[in-house]
Amino acid sequence: MFHDTRSTIHEKGFSLIELLITIGIIGVLGMGLWSAWVIGLQVTTEKRAEITATAIATEQIERLKTLPYTTLGTIGGIPSGSTPRETIIMRNGITYTVQTAVFYIDDPFDGKAPQDPIPADYKRIRVSAIWNGKFGVSPVVLMTDAAPKGLETTAGGGTLIIHVADAQRAPVSDATVTIKNTKTVPPIDTVLATDSNGQLVIPGAPASQEGYDVTVTKSDYSSDATIRAAVGINPSPEKPPLSVTEGQTTEPSFFIDRLATLTVTTVDNHGGSEKNVTLTITGAKTVGVDGEGKPIPKFTTTKKTNGAGVLTLSAIEWDTYAITLNGVATGYDISATAPILPIFVAPGSTTTERLTLASHRTDTLLVTVKDKQTPLVGASVRITNADKKYDKTIVTGEEGQSFFSPLASDTPYDLTVTKQGYTTMTTNVHINGQTYEDIAIAPL
Repeated sequence: MFHDTRSTIHEKGFSLIELLITIGIIGVLGMGLWSAWVIGLQVTTEKRAEITATAIATEQIERLKTLPYTTLGTIGGIPSGSTPRETIIMRNGITYTVQTAVFYIDDPFDGKAPQDPIPADYKRIRVSAIWNGKFGVSPVVLMTDAAPKGLETTAGGGTLIIHVADAQRAPVSDATVTIKNTKTVPPIDTVLATDSNGQLVIPGAPASQEGYDVTVTKSDYSSDATIRAAVGINPSPEKPPLSVTEGQTTEPSFFIDRLATLTVTTVDNHGGSEKNVTLTITGAKTVGVDGEGKPIPKFTTTKKTNGAGVLTLSAIEWDTYAITLNGVATGYDISATAPILPIFVAPGSTTTERLTLASHRTDTLLVTVKDKQTPLVGASVRITNADKKYDKTIVTGEEGQSFFSPLASDTPYDLTVTKQGYTTMTTNVHINGQTYEDIAIAPL
């Protein structure tokens, strides 16, 4: 009798597929359970580390609370004391960094400095126990207050209130403020942070005449700092070290903001790249004057464009920047800029500047025509000399500029700017090297 074996084969094949699927499912579930077990173990380990960190921080606070109020402070801090600001402790195979800060609190209950004549109302202890855990750097932070015996006591010194703001004068919170003073006994060397109002209030700062060196920083922000006078380099800094007077309040302001990027490209008259061109880029902000009374820029650098004619300055401060080159050394003159120079670089921005270069001549003139601050395209710029041997007119391009080269040194030229619908402007220009002239004309 004929027996059909197809159903039997089908059933065996189907069972094998089911077995493979089952093994796969078990494997996935097994991996999930293994991962969950590993994560659970890491969480347990991290929790134990956190408990240990809390115990370490608590021990430090309890130790500090046993100290006399007058000696409660940190080495180099305000107030000063014998407690190190940072120590390393090993517990259960884990390294903990213990950071201690003690600072005066100006309680608003009896008014705030400068109205409050005794602003150092009590001291606040802040202890951080930090370790490198399974999920990154982890801290435990504990704080407590310590009050003097009696209602209030004077700590002496003055009050230092540091204000930190951005380019728009908005407060900057969590800015790092480093304060040093080698004139006090003991010396001060402490690092603190601004509050949500961009302020750092330090009552009880020892009196000192231009002794406090202050530097303000924040990640991805520019910096601001006091500067000590240096004979022949910066004898008159704009922001010298701070002074604190007994019983008085000192309130300096510092300004920082997000860092920016400036990219400069150098091209020829046809838009092709001009490579390896040395440029000097200088900001408008100054930090003082030199021995000759000349302003000292906060930022200046001299660098070359790369093989593609590009120079990128990253992590620079918001400022207005001038860009120049040495025509003799480079063999070029700047014949056009886009946008017109100087260029403002806003906080956190990525700004580009294109310089069009021409072959160097000893004496040249770059004229920029504006309607107030707006470049005027299509204005006719004519320059002539006294004997009319030189008479040339160039229409302004996309940035309202006309470039004249070569010209004669120490020769007066008459310059006339005309544009339909605008007043005519005539002036005299004296050429000396690469000369720049900004002309403003008004609508009729």
